[in-house]
Amino acid sequence: MQTMDSSQKGVKVLSTGKIMPSFVIIFSVLWATLGIISLILGIVYLIVFQSLANNPLLSLVLTNMTSLYLRVVIPLILGGILYFFVGRGLWKGQIWARIAAITLLLLGAILTIWGLVKSAIDTPTLFSTSLGVWSIILTFVSLAINLGLASYFIFNQGVKKAFAK
Repeated sequence: MQTMDSSQKGVKVLSTGKIMPSFVIIFSVLWATLGIISLILGIVYLIVFQSLANNPLLSLVLTNMTSLYLRVVIPLILGGILYFFVGRGLWKGQIWARIAAITLLLLGAILTIWGLVKSAIDTPTLFSTSLGVWSIILTFVSLAINLGLASYFIFNQGVKKAFAK
């Protein structure tokens, strides 16, 4: 554990005495905030889907509520809880949170590549439109962000020191 002061630029001393790079603190707040937003959205969608399912006119349209739960509500709620606790763990400098963040970022990169390949297979003409070009650009931006952040958490010496036992 490091016990220096925070006079260095770009670091913050935690209450535990650990020195944490400022970017990790910013990232932890961002992830915890996104986790809370995701959890709230999941709960709102749950309420909306339940009210739609109870409406006799709309229930005919929404015949497959299980699919909606599996694709929207459950991932939002579980993802929100996961991201909140990973953000909180990063804030506290816990080793498991660094490993979880790296894993989630690399998983995000893999899913980004998978989504691009799936889009190319499902709709090959999509990429010949301006919407398709923007889709490709945003996909590569997302991929660069995921891989860049994962690399930061893996290779940055300040991060390694902050999360050392």
